[in-house]
Amino acid sequence: ASAHELLLADVLGAVSSVRIANSAWTLLPAYTGLSQDAWRNYLSRPAAIKEMWPSQRMLGQAGLYRGESSVIQMPTSAGKTRATELILRAAFLSGGTKLAVVVAPFRALCQEIANDLGSAFADDGYRVNQLSDALQLDFTSELFAVFDIAADKTPHVVVLTPEKLLYVLRQQARFVEELRLVVYDEGHQ
Repeated sequence: ASAHELLLADVLGAVSSVRIANSAWTLLPAYTGLSQDAWRNYLSRPAAIKEMWPSQRMLGQAGLYRGESSVIQMPTSAGKTRATELILRAAFLSGGTKLAVVVAPFRALCQEIANDLGSAFADDGYRVNQLSDALQLDFTSELFAVFDIAADKTPHVVVLTPEKLLYVLRQQARFVEELRLVVYDEGHQ
């Protein structure tokens, strides 16, 4: 082979090696302790994550996809939304929880998160609900199933503001008994 062909072969080999090393097919089973078969349904979809970004790999190395607790600070566009989705998905796939709460400081951010997660989990049958920030019992009728997880086996994500979370906890104390995963977005606020 010519020097040019050898260079191209080396570049292709290096790129392939890096892509495989950062592949979700390679990393998610290792980071979560779940088999590739557990991830197959999700990872086979066109919209699934294909390559994990450095920030998402750091979360995996820190054990967050296995359920470890942590405080994370990431800049905008670092992959927080997809990382949150992966944390929730791993918790549901592992059977670690059927109820997760995402707390965000502003109603508009709650709406954005609920829309993103609703789209991400649409094919899984997971429920994504958003509670209004009004201090009223809006969750008893429309979302009562969320608080009766023992009867309903469908995983749920509830997106709400801190004020609404406090209100729900005061009105429905048994909610905490089923809660195994809480994500605070923009926790510094």
